[in-house]
Amino acid sequence: MSAFQQEQQRGTSSSSSSSSNQQQKQKQQQPKTSTTEELLNHMQLALIGGDDGGNGGGNGAMSATLSKQAESVDFNDFFSLRRPKDAASGLNSGLKSVGKGALAGAAALIAAPIAGAKAEGASGFFKGLGAGLAAAVVLPVVGAGVGVTQICRGVANTPEAIMAANDGKRWNRHTREWVDEDLVRDGIWLAQSTDEDIYEQARKRAMSEGRSGIGLNGVLNESMGGGNSDNNSNDNNRNGGGKQVKETQYYEILKVETTASSAEIKKSYYELARKLHPDKNPDDPDAHNKFQKVGEAYQVLSDPELRKKYDSRGKDGLGDIPVIDASAFFAALFGSDQMEMFVGKLQMAVMAEGGSDLTRDETRILQDRRIVRLAINLAAILDGYATSARAMVTPTATLTADKTNEKEEEEKLREKAALEKFEAQMKSIAQSLANASHGPKMLKQIGFVYEKQAEQVLTDPVAGFGTWADLGVRSNFAAMEQNTNRTKTQFSAMKAAFGAFGTVKKIAEEEEGYMKEEEGKEKEGEIEKSAGERDGKIAENIAKEQEGKETKKKPPLTEAEIMQRRAQHQKDVMPHILEALWNVSALDIESTLRSVCDKVCHDKSVKKEVRKKRCEALSVLGKVFQTTEADEAHRNEDINQQLENAMRAAFTPKENADEDDSD
Repeated sequence: MSAFQQEQQRGTSSSSSSSSNQQQKQKQQQPKTSTTEELLNHMQLALIGGDDGGNGGGNGAMSATLSKQAESVDFNDFFSLRRPKDAASGLNSGLKSVGKGALAGAAALIAAPIAGAKAEGASGFFKGLGAGLAAAVVLPVVGAGVGVTQICRGVANTPEAIMAANDGKRWNRHTREWVDEDLVRDGIWLAQSTDEDIYEQARKRAMSEGRSGIGLNGVLNESMGGGNSDNNSNDNNRNGGGKQVKETQYYEILKVETTASSAEIKKSYYELARKLHPDKNPDDPDAHNKFQKVGEAYQVLSDPELRKKYDSRGKDGLGDIPVIDASAFFAALFGSDQMEMFVGKLQMAVMAEGGSDLTRDETRILQDRRIVRLAINLAAILDGYATSARAMVTPTATLTADKTNEKEEEEKLREKAALEKFEAQMKSIAQSLANASHGPKMLKQIGFVYEKQAEQVLTDPVAGFGTWADLGVRSNFAAMEQNTNRTKTQFSAMKAAFGAFGTVKKIAEEEEGYMKEEEGKEKEGEIEKSAGERDGKIAENIAKEQEGKETKKKPPLTEAEIMQRRAQHQKDVMPHILEALWNVSALDIESTLRSVCDKVCHDKSVKKEVRKKRCEALSVLGKVFQTTEADEAHRNEDINQQLENAMRAAFTPKENADEDDSD
């Protein structure tokens, strides 16, 4: 069993039996011709489950999504019985459970009679009323019981929380326990598997369910005819224990199993080519056709990339279905490609790449792996200062008493010089990052988290390096600033989303009004024509009455004017959409980097003085990032150009991009 499978199994068992465990603890490729508009149309059909040309792929993708969401819901999603960290956490969890119970009971009391009346009429209404009354009594009681339990558990866990925090341990929200941060241990865990192992497992599940891909690419494959049909499913079942593939035709032509190696495929091809060559079969009129089929099958199965496409999408999907690199899209849009060392792969990119095909545990593990990678990278950067500053320190035990003060002053000057050198190096890096798309925004967000996290640890008298002189006020204030910034970002995201919705609604109303105006003109023309046929005099009168109105009507728009209107509409709505996407990404970055900084600043694999130097360097790095602006040439970039560059990056294969760069 791989390291990823072990971690997934551990995470699954931990989440599925959390309450019992907690009680025990208390006791003890690029497309050929597809355009962006076509792709968006296919995505819409797939997501809404409408007619997709008879392939039935869209409904499959959406139904699979809904069924997975339904299966993933458990009791803890409503009434949480997860182990609370301390009294404050227990109180928060308890009050939520009480509120949820009361709201659920009230909702059931209203909804159950209505649903019953729609289903069975008057008798159904009274049945629903009875069920609603029962739920209105039971659910608040259950919520209150869970709430009291959580509050008591939180109070009971508080002494352990105080001791663990004083010892420098951190609270793991997933396992619900106090742990020591150790980047050496985390690095070993990271090396035992790859992110691709997780995605591959999701792809195998998708193929076993009759789908040809996962995430956004899977949706596009389904909507563009890449989904498995019943016949293909039968082909898969016929393979028995072989590799799951969409089609077996090429394998059958070459007379090999779906799990055949390259050498086996090559050997079988040469044998069949000699046997079926037209020169050796002059009496067989179909010999040439058979020989061509063998060659076609070998051409596909001998190429690893073509074979992979054939296995996942079949013969029809070898070249026409586009492959989207969601990571490249968001990286180009928000400059996270250049900043990958600091922010990693954004959650939006992960969701686009894997979507609902990733289980909750798989998504969590991917995020944990992202955090560990970023923590190791950040620690390596900060240790550049921490190591040099520590090397300058001379042990005071070897000094005479009269030289101790002099040496301490000298060491402070050396540390200051080392910090200034580190700051100059980081300014150079920050300047190149600021010139990326959304560079200054990204740097300010990253820098804010770095500075406040460093300040919080350096002034924390419990788990950090502060004293009780200020009673922990500075540390708490730094934490409060981060929470305030997070709330502002959430508000900005909602505001941008509403702005986009309002703009789209306005555009739709304008288009609807224009269509009605065109329909009105057509009807008036038909009336005038029929009137003229019945009576020329009546037609003449109608024409005179309408003459004044016609002069006020706008002439019909030309094709060029219609395209111009649509381009303007896109230009109006795009800033709101990009702003909403950015704010969602900013929330993801902030949440991720807080965990990253926690690991770096509380890493028990290094000594305490090294951790302190890391925090000092982290504060400097945060301030540098926040004060760095883009060069004049990279300011005020066009939004539509940014989107176009992101789309180009998403649809350009990496190997092609590398070739372009080399040229």
